[in-house]
Amino acid sequence: MRELYIAAYGLNHPQWLGVYYPEGMPEEWRLDFYANRFRALLLPEGEEPEGLEELDDDFALFREEGGEVRGVDGTVPAVSRLRGPLEPMALRRAIEALVEGEGTALLVIEGEGEAAPDIATLEAAQQIAGLLGVW
Repeated sequence: MRELYIAAYGLNHPQWLGVYYPEGMPEEWRLDFYANRFRALLLPEGEEPEGLEELDDDFALFREEGGEVRGVDGTVPAVSRLRGPLEPMALRRAIEALVEGEGTALLVIEGEGEAAPDIATLEAAQQIAGLLGVW
């Protein structure tokens, strides 16, 4: 069974202001705020948030470079990208399929078009993975 990480695609989404990030939160606090709730993040190419060097060792940071996803430690995970709000059964099926095999697995929650990743979907994916015993 693969080690599973569940991550948002990107960190700085204007749609998260006042909805996920509290109003007035400085941009340099966003990574720490996110890392207190989630344990992985996929950074799009060129996105460099402040505070990367201050992350806890158990936080998994992945980068997208040239269309390839790698962990900052060089890990090349099996990746599944899901878009938009999803029903629990769709998340469950995606998680069960992704953890088959060996190595590292990364479930990435993306937004539809210009929309931000759905926080409720990220939270639901974590809960489902926990109930399945794979996270």
